[in-house]
Amino acid sequence: MSLPGWARYDAETDLWTLQIHVQPGARTNQVVGEHGGSLKLKIAAPAVDNKANKCLAGFVAELWGVAQRQVNLVRGEGSRQKTVTVRGTGGKFPALTGSDSK
Repeated sequence: MSLPGWARYDAETDLWTLQIHVQPGARTNQVVGEHGGSLKLKIAAPAVDNKANKCLAGFVAELWGVAQRQVNLVRGEGSRQKTVTVRGTGGKFPALTGSDSK
């Protein structure tokens, strides 16, 4: 499987590492596509009091089909550019085109 540049998978630890560009304050959670070497996601929460980061973790968990506790924000807590890890997917890469959620 050929992966996009913003995603790395370590089969030994069953860990995805994702480079994500977040646009907070959108009407809905939505996959936009690639943006400057990252996956761009619109997030339906404001960038206030960590709300956008929590919403991001929930949306990524939904996309990968895992519990939110399996998603970890590694870098970029106060930035739109984030590094996120996802554990326990069994290597599954989700179909991301047109994913939309409230």
